[in-house]
Amino acid sequence: MRLVYGAVALMMVAGGCTAETVQANDRPGAAAGETTPATKATPSPSPTVRTPIDGIWGLRQTAADVREHLTEHGYGDRADEFFRAEQVWEVDQWEWSFDQGAFTAKWMNPDGSWKVADYGTYTVEPQTVTLTFASGDPGSSTTFDYSVDGDTLRLDWRSHEGNQDVKGFPDEAFWRAYLSTPLARAS
Repeated sequence: MRLVYGAVALMMVAGGCTAETVQANDRPGAAAGETTPATKATPSPSPTVRTPIDGIWGLRQTAADVREHLTEHGYGDRADEFFRAEQVWEVDQWEWSFDQGAFTAKWMNPDGSWKVADYGTYTVEPQTVTLTFASGDPGSSTTFDYSVDGDTLRLDWRSHEGNQDVKGFPDEAFWRAYLSTPLARAS
């Protein structure tokens, strides 16, 4: 009988709920007809709603593009310093994955291998997306205005909460340098 009770309990938990009461006959040593409270039913969490940015997005730009973005956003006079600190390559290629509240950002090394740069969670509001980082500066967050036009995602830096200085530059400089180019949907 224990095996049957265990199997039924596992099936109920796997199905997303538990019984309100358990019959005493199903418990070893209990009197017939006696009932005892069991764990209250709790619904299984529903999957997070997909957002307009969910999917995999790619970005490819040149070092000249990065320099142009820095200049456009007021960091042109420090572009050479930024390039040294960041070791900017001639071609900069990124892949951003957004999947129901979790994100991963990785870049391609010159040898063709991929390296995870950042990961964490995100929330999407009607006009903004906020990334909360589990890496780098854990718990910090950056908010972007965003728009999706067909297979193009544009992220425009809005604000940052957390460490404001990275490698001697404000957090904004990195996002302006690397995400001023729109991302293209890869899947």
